[in-house]
Order: sequence, then C-alpha cells, then structure tokens
Amino acid sequence: MSARDYKELIIWQLANELRAETLRLLRRSGFHRDWDVRREARKTASQVCRPIPEGFRRRSHGEFAQFLQYSLASLGELRDLFDDIQQRHYLTARDLQPARNLCYRLERALLSFIRYLRHNDPPPWWR
Repeated sequence: MSARDYKELIIWQLANELRAETLRLLRRSGFHRDWDVRREARKTASQVCRPIPEGFRRRSHGEFAQFLQYSLASLGELRDLFDDIQQRHYLTARDLQPARNLCYRLERALLSFIRYLRHNDPPPWWR
C-alpha cells in the first residue's frame, strides 16, 4: 500500500461516491414524509465511509482490516435499506441501479483490500 492519505484509496473514493449518490436519491420527493428512512439511509451511507479514514490511521494492517470489516457490514445494511426503499415504492429498481452498482463495486474492492491487508506487511514509513 503506497497511499499517504485515505482519500487516495479507491475504496474511500467509491464509498464517498456511494454516499453522494445516496444523498442525491434521498432528495427525491418520495422521502419527504418518511424522516426515519431518510435519517437511517444518510447515517448508514456515512457509516460505510467513516471507518476507512479511522482504520487508515491504525498502526497495523490487521487493525485497518478490522475497520474495513465495519465498512463492509454497513454496506450490507445500506443494500438492505435500498431494498426497503424499493418495497415502500419510494424509488424504482431503475432509480436505485446506479447506487446498487456502486455497492457491488465497493464490496468487491473492500474484500480485495481486506485480503491484501491480511497477507502483506505495512510499508516501513507507516510504522
């Protein structure tokens, strides 16, 4: 890993893009009355992002990988929220497809990066 800042990581870039897409979707009219779903979706989208910078500052790859597991868990929760939003007819499957595509890409990237962290030592400058 050669990133010096968490914003250089593809996983953070994808998570941030997913957060922005989620917020864009929540501005749609179907959510204006359902504050609980809006609040939960906003919170969960942020919870996908937040462990990445926190884990990036940890002293070992193992610790970082653990924080990425938290992102992965929140991503699963967000995917379920998207299903809930569709079942409530707030948005259609077509509306949600870009966000679901980002979820898929981010999940693959997180799993790959977690695997990398668990099998490689941190660079010398990171210690």
